[in-house]
Amino acid sequence: MREIADSLAQCWSDAEGFTFEAISDAAAHLPHNVAILDEDGSLRFVNEAWQDFARANSFNEISNCGDGVSYSTICHQTTGGGEQSAKRTELLFQHVLTGSSHGFSQVYASFSADDERWFKMEVRRLFSAAYSGALILLERMQQAPHSQTARKEGGPLLIVCPQCMRVKDAEGVWQDAAPWSSEASSARYSYRVCPNCIGIVHPHLG
Repeated sequence: MREIADSLAQCWSDAEGFTFEAISDAAAHLPHNVAILDEDGSLRFVNEAWQDFARANSFNEISNCGDGVSYSTICHQTTGGGEQSAKRTELLFQHVLTGSSHGFSQVYASFSADDERWFKMEVRRLFSAAYSGALILLERMQQAPHSQTARKEGGPLLIVCPQCMRVKDAEGVWQDAAPWSSEASSARYSYRVCPNCIGIVHPHLG
């Protein structure tokens, strides 16, 4: 999914005069779950695949565009009550929308009383002379990614808590997202639940 997000963002950002209408028309026919944000962060477009995906996963608030629906709604709707995770994802969206980051990849959990679901989100900045905003691809993972690492080679290894999205530094201290967001595009990832979140992810161990 990362390669798909990269190629779509590159294509749409490089095309001279590629307007929102042209982007949304192209995205409408894609089989991937695609949403597009305006520069102010509001949810401007979702394709049919996204609508079906949102309804199937009970993300009803983001199944369609509407007044007040934004990247913040997406963060809080999909994290299943993980307030810290939602806030940290909002911060990453802000970096993209302000142009300080080209995008980010994130794996996170959404918990309910009797279910544990894992999702992967790819976000890329869209920027051309005619349109500025962000591209979102979202999919549900088939299994928990505790032992999963990114395949990309050469970047720093980041140990990330999939619940709160804090990162463990070389001294073993869990840090907020802001210090490492600039490294995200070239990083390799390993996921470990931090001590603060162990009771949320694994209640029987709390």
